[in-house]
Amino acid sequence: MKRGFFVFISLLILPASFAQQAKLHLIGEPRPSSTDIVAVKDDKSGQFCSAVQIITDLTGFGYSSELGVVKVDFSKPGRDMVFLLPDDRFLEIYHPDYEPKKLIFSELGIQLEPRQTWLVKISGDAASAEGIAVVINANVDSVSLMVDGEQKGVVNGGALMLNEGNHEIRLQKTEYETLVDTLSVDAEQKPVKYNLVRKLVFVSVKGGSFAMGNNNSQRENEKPQHEVKLNEFYVSKTEVTNAQFCRFLNEKGNQEVDGVPWVDWQVRYQIEEVLNPDLFTDQPRGDVIVKNKIRKEGDRFVVAKGFENHPVSPVSWHGANAFCQWIGGRLPTEAEWEYTARGGHMSEGFVYAGSDVLDAVAWHSGNSLNQSRPVAVKRANELGIHDMSGNVCEWCFDWYGETYYRHSPNKNPTGPATGKYRVLRGGCWGFDAFLCRTTCRFSYYEILDMLNRGIRVVRDKP
Repeated sequence: MKRGFFVFISLLILPASFAQQAKLHLIGEPRPSSTDIVAVKDDKSGQFCSAVQIITDLTGFGYSSELGVVKVDFSKPGRDMVFLLPDDRFLEIYHPDYEPKKLIFSELGIQLEPRQTWLVKISGDAASAEGIAVVINANVDSVSLMVDGEQKGVVNGGALMLNEGNHEIRLQKTEYETLVDTLSVDAEQKPVKYNLVRKLVFVSVKGGSFAMGNNNSQRENEKPQHEVKLNEFYVSKTEVTNAQFCRFLNEKGNQEVDGVPWVDWQVRYQIEEVLNPDLFTDQPRGDVIVKNKIRKEGDRFVVAKGFENHPVSPVSWHGANAFCQWIGGRLPTEAEWEYTARGGHMSEGFVYAGSDVLDAVAWHSGNSLNQSRPVAVKRANELGIHDMSGNVCEWCFDWYGETYYRHSPNKNPTGPATGKYRVLRGGCWGFDAFLCRTTCRFSYYEILDMLNRGIRVVRDKP
């Protein structure tokens, strides 16, 4: 009994002759995968399926088989997963620009087994028939790819056909550091994942006046609302990332103030219940230790892979202030911070930085899964600035004054002359909606760092 299942509908009407069509090529020998475990069942027979993963530099394939294709997973570009019954004897591959390719499993040494995957590399370029299919991925989309000085378009997860040996890979994207790597290609080539890191980009904030504070708040430290006038300044579009701060540490070292380092690799943190084991050591209650995403290996500071573009945290006020000075900037004053978060001269009066809907612009206790997230994923505010609500709290320059608003200067205020605590703003991934409002004020000891303390930079000139 044949199912007659066919995926690529437009190919049901095939050309009468394929004499002038290019051919699809099998690259190398098919081989079983040691990692892809198939857990797909056929609804009719109840059998566990086998799978053939087609690794290719093309898109738009259709598939058919003797017993009928059970399912095709197209979710990974360049790596179609075709699920078949174990008794199937062949797989036909269709593409509108090529003559169909029939894979007869017995001739290729393929023995389909339930829950097993075979890897098969296919190319449509006859000149590349002797090459090796290489799948290149990036942590962000729309990345320009060059190989050995030749433009290859945009990284999309598809396969490139490359000769065995070393190749120069260059990845580029606006607002990210250019990544250059030497890729060694061999017959057992595995997919390659590159992590691009963000640049620290600055946005102009035009000077102007605004009403600072909130007379309707339940918190007295937000009152009274008062008019403040600010000069023009420039603010970082994103929070400072782990990768950016790591460069600073590798030049300056992890210095100490009053015996406390700028960044503590094991910050003790009081918590009633550990919700995320990736962030904390395996202790259910009480005094736990934060796993910092920057650590020292030998004489160098490195970032845990995959966390390069997360905001640096925890970091003390002194560490934040030193970083800002290192790149020719400073921490924002509390007034500059609130004016920026509200949208500056373009403000639409939102409750949060860029929206009245918190989920649209912030990582908070309701959507973060209790951890920081990469910067600039959520929508920007009116000025094009990201994460001023949620993700991590941001240090300000000012000493904290509970009643400072009652006598604050109305032009470029910089906070009290002295104090016990420094100001923090913006809320974080662990705070609720009320605490992520643009007017909400916090404070903490400048010498200590905590799990959710991060950095945003201001400059007086571009």
